[in-house]
Amino acid sequence: MFGFLDDVKSSISSAFVDSSSAGSDPLSAIEGQNEAAPRRSPARAKSSGEIPPDAFAPVVLELFLYLTGVPEKDVSSDLWREQVSITGGEYDAQLRCALPAEPQQAVEVLLHQNRSLTVTDSSNPDYVEPGSGGAWKLAFQDGRNLLRVQLLQAGFRRVVVASGTMESVYGGEGNAAMKSASFVPPGAVFVDFEVGYGGTPGTYEVREAKELPLVRCEVESGFLKVASLQNCGRCEGRVVQGGDE
Repeated sequence: MFGFLDDVKSSISSAFVDSSSAGSDPLSAIEGQNEAAPRRSPARAKSSGEIPPDAFAPVVLELFLYLTGVPEKDVSSDLWREQVSITGGEYDAQLRCALPAEPQQAVEVLLHQNRSLTVTDSSNPDYVEPGSGGAWKLAFQDGRNLLRVQLLQAGFRRVVVASGTMESVYGGEGNAAMKSASFVPPGAVFVDFEVGYGGTPGTYEVREAKELPLVRCEVESGFLKVASLQNCGRCEGRVVQGGDE
């Protein structure tokens, strides 16, 4: 009987696997990536603007993380999450909350040619430990070089407490209705950048965009614990220099 239920649960779980799930190969989820793209010679690749992955690394990146987390409850029922005045940062319509005014985390990472990376410096070692690893992937699609960086972190929980005119209705100061909580689970976070050739031969740069790239984390939800990538902040990145293996 229990074996039958396990089989049913397994079949249901596989039927509802999210196509954006990061469980099997999170790095393959780069937006717009086409694994079947034909390989070009180095000369033709550069004329098209394509950066061959083997030529891109080793390279050092600086990342500045503005983390908002994933809401612990339905945003539509959270009366306080969307109040811009809570944190003093700019309201982000896509994240549906205010961004922190300053990044909570800055890291320097060295991208290796074997598609792994190493954190060489961290502003908060308790969150991202120096020497920890990760991975990266570069793909050329529709004339754009799309770089995805996978970074390992310890996770955090962010609670915003506010008081206001609804205090008397919800039982006074400290009531749960006056709080907005979000979190990033321990594990990997992912950031997508567009990169290109720099102004000096042999250099590269992160392309500027209208908005900072999104930070995403893998979150399990529902009875079947289906994993998917959820937005949890934004990231500013820049190429510092070529790295040494």
